[in-house]
Formats: sequence, structure tokens, C-alpha cells
Amino acid sequence: MGHGGERAGAGARLRRKRDAIADLTASNPTRCGFTYPASLLDALMDPRALDYDPQPRGLPAARDAVCRYYADHAWRSILTRLCDHEHQRGVQLPLPAAL
Repeated sequence: MGHGGERAGAGARLRRKRDAIADLTASNPTRCGFTYPASLLDALMDPRALDYDPQPRGLPAARDAVCRYYADHAWRSILTRLCDHEHQRGVQLPLPAAL
């Protein structure tokens, strides 16, 4: 028996023993025996769910949200480091020449 047959036999033996196994070769999650909460289908009540518009780079709204998050985080990080009083490093500003 080849390797494929051995694996299939092992899978069948595990299923007979009723051990929990995850078949990582399954390409259809609806046949994997997962249980889903009934509320999962609530999203389908939204008419926008009827429009299939794949975006290879991700949904524009999601990409914008990620950009806003990281832009805000970057500014917060920069300002925190500039105003780090714990290490006695404050913001250093040049004095006007007139003083």
C-alpha cells in the first residue's frame, strides 16, 4: 500500500475510534463538522452581503482603518519618545538668537 493509502487507512481508523481529528486536506469547511452559532447567519440579512466584490488588496474601508490605526500609533509613539521625562530627555527646542 502506498503512502496515500496508509494515510487514508489511518484516518478511517481514527474516525472509527471517534477520536477528534482535523483533516487539513479538506477544502470545504461545511463538511468538517464545525458547529456554528445561529447568529452567524445574521450578517446575511444585510443587503450588502449579496454583493460579491473581491478586493485582492483587501476592502478599502478595512485598509483605511488599518492605516489610520498605525498612523495614530506612530504619532503617539514618536511624541512619547520625544517627551520622555523618565530618562530626562525632553523636547529640545533651539532658543531664538535674539535672547
